[in-house]
Amino acid sequence: MITGISIIDDALGPVPRHWMIEFYGDDRIVDLVMHYTVAFRSRYDTVYLVINTDFGGLDPYLVSRLARRLGGSIDNIMVSRAFRVNDLIGVLETLENASGTLVVKYPFTFIAQSIRGYCEATRIVGVLRRLSGGLRIVLFNTRSRLGRIAEGGKYHSHSVHVLVELRRRGDRGYLYLRKYPGPREGICSSFPLELLEGWGPWGVQRRLTEWLSIGS
Repeated sequence: MITGISIIDDALGPVPRHWMIEFYGDDRIVDLVMHYTVAFRSRYDTVYLVINTDFGGLDPYLVSRLARRLGGSIDNIMVSRAFRVNDLIGVLETLENASGTLVVKYPFTFIAQSIRGYCEATRIVGVLRRLSGGLRIVLFNTRSRLGRIAEGGKYHSHSVHVLVELRRRGDRGYLYLRKYPGPREGICSSFPLELLEGWGPWGVQRRLTEWLSIGS
């Protein structure tokens, strides 16, 4: 199991450790699945979470609650943040000899808005491919600026083994396996969004006790 969300993990089926898995699509669903994945994988090994954004991107209170619920441990979660392409590559290169699970949120945020950007994306993907020999890699991506496909260019799309698009329609989420070796490719599943902890119109609100103590 990868995410700890049964309907998603059932759709994925067994995934070899060296395969890169990528989720993209509806930003809010992608974000929640990332939180679940970080919390759940901390049950089994060290999770290296790299957030490639200027600010935000992680709700520590939600991760803490999910870790308790899913049997994980926040002591097994290591968090880094990158602010540019070279920062991201530098952080990733420090994991060359690491083992465990690598989770990267929005790996291509800071690539240039030009053809040069896809050269930068190739550098990022090259490092990820090297790391996949020792780490289980789960990526949470955005849609491409060129359309509904995932960001990162052709080299990236060929490097990822499992590509999952997450969509939203009303109060339901939809999972589409866009790329998966074998007959599972093309499978579609749906699920009620209310099953995801953190979903709802007041999801951004926090009790005062949560601001004061992560263990409350």
